[in-house]
Amino acid sequence: MSRVVVSGAFDDLRSPQVRFLQEASRLGELHVLLWPDAMFRAVTGRAPRFSLEEREYLIRAIRYVNSVHVLRQGFPPDTLPLLEEMRPALWAVSEAADYEARRTYCIDHGLSCRLIGPEQLQGFPEEKAAASGLPGPAAAKKVLVTGCFDWFHSGHVRFFEEVSALGALYVVVGHDSNIRLLKGEGHPLFPEQERRYMVQAVRYVTQAL
Repeated sequence: MSRVVVSGAFDDLRSPQVRFLQEASRLGELHVLLWPDAMFRAVTGRAPRFSLEEREYLIRAIRYVNSVHVLRQGFPPDTLPLLEEMRPALWAVSEAADYEARRTYCIDHGLSCRLIGPEQLQGFPEEKAAASGLPGPAAAKKVLVTGCFDWFHSGHVRFFEEVSALGALYVVVGHDSNIRLLKGEGHPLFPEQERRYMVQAVRYVTQAL
């Protein structure tokens, strides 16, 4: 299978970024090159909202990602410093990161540069139940958790990671009207299909419903 790389900070991970990772993973084995804090500051002029450790933890938890490599300091964002080590065939980029410099770099280094445009990122695809990956009797157990999982964060992922050790994890995401009843007007912040999608994207979850 071809190796695909994506590069970025992935700060405050939300559904558009996860959809991008999902579509990139359809092109081959997906490897994420994660920007360190200093690189993020150099490119954006501000500090990331979340630490490198937390950003890396979240990206590693996304089921579409095969591996995460934290870039060393001092590399321009339009280059791939791990090119020789990883030997990717393709660099997937979003519309916002489709720079001429990146395309030129790909041509010069024999890489394909694939744009994943907005039309490919529409909607929140449903997935079949994943294999639990647990050995022995634990694989036969089903574990159920419920919640709204509205502003999705690393605490949710850490919870899923711990609970998934008990059996195949099924997560029931509260529907919009129920969350509004519980929390009042202005809630949920994200619609139920988007919340379900974010939960399902976590590799520790067998199925989100």
